[in-house]
Amino acid sequence: MREYEPPGVQTLAIYLDPSPRDPEVADQVARIAASEAWDCIREGGRVALWAPGLQGSESVQARGLWDILEWLARYPGEPGDDPVPAGDQAVIVTGAADPRLVEALESARRRGSRVRAWMVGDADLDVDAPIEHVGAGWPL
Repeated sequence: MREYEPPGVQTLAIYLDPSPRDPEVADQVARIAASEAWDCIREGGRVALWAPGLQGSESVQARGLWDILEWLARYPGEPGDDPVPAGDQAVIVTGAADPRLVEALESARRRGSRVRAWMVGDADLDVDAPIEHVGAGWPL
């Protein structure tokens, strides 16, 4: 069954670091993802959260900020093998240059998605997208 989407509804796919190096990086990744999700949902969009090797968010959670925040509160979460979600926009939020995240973002870009990335820390990320570098402290 296909769910009806009004014209112009945007979907943001957020690809997260599957194994942050420490709790501070994990917290920062989750905070940035929550902020990205809030911006999308506030504008009437949908959000899909995914990390390689972990269970992604469910489609019924896509419009609910509290559902997204609950998923992020458990991040990095439970093991799983969910497929990479597609979206009109895709963003990486990571503390390391995981090749699975890079491939997911590059695939999204090839499909026509607008792409960008957040790097928590000093790692280099080789992607064809704008990258914001931030530390693990809050606020940014």
